[in-house]
Amino acid sequence: MAMFAGVSINPQKRDLKSGVDILVSTPGRLLDHLEQGTVNLSRIEVLVLDEADRILDMGFIRDIRLIMSILPKKTPKFVIIC
Repeated sequence: MAMFAGVSINPQKRDLKSGVDILVSTPGRLLDHLEQGTVNLSRIEVLVLDEADRILDMGFIRDIRLIMSILPKKTPKFVIIC
């Protein structure tokens, strides 16, 4: 599943309810879903953070650190930061 801002969050919420195997997301939209309780990372195996390089360039390392702190103690199999 791909999640990103700039579009309605409602279709993303609907798709998340059915469960996803791989989630590709911009950090900001992932945080939006985490704050709303519409995504659960407790059983995550693959996480791709798209546009993370831009987020880091803009000084938003805090968002990346926050997302990484929410991941389960057992490290996901893959964390890909694009």
